[in-house]
Amino acid sequence: MLPPRIAAAVGTPTVTIFGPTDWRDWAPVGDQHLVAVPDMDCVPCYKKGCDGSGRSLCLETLEVDEVKKVVRGALEKKLW
Repeated sequence: MLPPRIAAAVGTPTVTIFGPTDWRDWAPVGDQHLVAVPDMDCVPCYKKGCDGSGRSLCLETLEVDEVKKVVRGALEKKLW
């Protein structure tokens, strides 16, 4: 999860999507950095895919509208 940290280091606001990893461990800190996280009981599970499949359903089922809400929030805060 290096790109958001690089962006934050140079003062660029970020919106980052997280799934099986815990955003609290990896997301840049501060009000100008927002996260989109699936609303599932298993998140974060820290696993590489559901049931050993290599595919994370939390990311595959994350609705575009949920990500758009976070981006809209960033725009309303005038982060960019």
